[in-house]
Amino acid sequence: MAQIIKVDGVLLLAGMHWLYPESEKQSAKKNTSFLSKFTKPAKGNGAVSESALISAKKATHAAGSTRNAWGYLTASEKRALSKAPRFAKVYSLAELFSAQPNLPVCAILIAQIPGETEFAMCTAINGHPAPGDFDVVVPAAAVESTLQHWEKQLRLLGTTGEPALYGTWGAVSHSLTLEKLALNAAAVSAVRAVGTDKRQLATVGVVVGACVLGYTYWEDYERAQSAKNAQALAQQQAPSVVYQKALDSQWSTQPWGSLGRARAVQQRVRQVREYVGGFKISTPVTCDVVAGTCTFSYKKEADSAATFNDFIADVRKQFEVTSFGQDGQTVEVSMTLQELPAVAVPSLDGLADETQSPLLFWPLIQKLVPTQKVSGTLTKEYKVFPQNLGINEAAVPMIVRSVGVTVTYPLWDLVEVPAAGGVFANAINWKTLTAGSGAVTLAGEMYAKKTNP
Repeated sequence: MAQIIKVDGVLLLAGMHWLYPESEKQSAKKNTSFLSKFTKPAKGNGAVSESALISAKKATHAAGSTRNAWGYLTASEKRALSKAPRFAKVYSLAELFSAQPNLPVCAILIAQIPGETEFAMCTAINGHPAPGDFDVVVPAAAVESTLQHWEKQLRLLGTTGEPALYGTWGAVSHSLTLEKLALNAAAVSAVRAVGTDKRQLATVGVVVGACVLGYTYWEDYERAQSAKNAQALAQQQAPSVVYQKALDSQWSTQPWGSLGRARAVQQRVRQVREYVGGFKISTPVTCDVVAGTCTFSYKKEADSAATFNDFIADVRKQFEVTSFGQDGQTVEVSMTLQELPAVAVPSLDGLADETQSPLLFWPLIQKLVPTQKVSGTLTKEYKVFPQNLGINEAAVPMIVRSVGVTVTYPLWDLVEVPAAGGVFANAINWKTLTAGSGAVTLAGEMYAKKTNP
């Protein structure tokens, strides 16, 4: 049943019925890509007109990005809008959720209504409300069974993998409140009234005749749409579509450690003193290049009379003490590095082909240090980026994969950074730097493109 939800002064409508949003233009060529046709024309034989919606579904209110409605309320459901003040704008919750940026191909919202125990639930497919009755308000006890029912229906329609869960319910993996959704209400059009107006009254005879034809048309339309919905969902879940959407959203947001940032971290680590307050450094300095944090330990030598107080007095604000050993001999410390170079994620266009990246890697790795005393290794186990998509990788024409890489060189020898080009500028995300025992080791992930036949 439809329901008005008032959130921070914004009126949201849950419980609408949703139609299939895709409609091919009459001029669309055969065999064109699915995504190039995923638009809703304002006019056209393929679009659902509001008059057909009214005659077949007794619709009184509609929502959607064009005048050809996608979502609707029937005459028996319009009383849900009685809570809305006259002339107040009401926004579809399902359409507002679908308009959220960076949603995966299939996403479900499960958000508790403020001040109540009920939950609003809706499903988005490829940035549109899912066709069917995937827009409801349910008691808390019914959330899990509703979710299981929806997941089963989506699988029957051809989806692959589990839908991403957003909201405030306990099992969701992405936090999203109705208050936050309400802040972006202006991103979608308000729900509008449809039906008889003054112009329609003047032509009521024509409308009545059209309704008879419209109802016949609607029955044929719904049969065609049932098959079309299943086909569209299968296309939306095609490996190439799922992968490209995930790659575009996750590549640009991943934390990145450039070689220049690693060099800046090393310069700070080089300033770490071997002795502090009678204690000697006892472990390698291990740093997270991206986060700019380092950890290491000191230990009192056997013949030293130093105390923890002596150590604290000699810290000089270079690092923070995290713990003192119960043996009275060891101190664990951490260091947060400030003003490191900001790093932007490189463009995907600069990645080398997987068959060429090792060939590029080895000559360039030798340029890391002027002494040439350097060694490097690749794990030889490539993994796709991003992971856990539940798709057949071989069915995607081009994928990005990464391989673990480590480089070891004499302590403090990284004094030159290779020119900003080639594999270093575009492919390696340096994640950790470890300094100790006369050597420095950099470890990270090297990315490359893989073309599938």
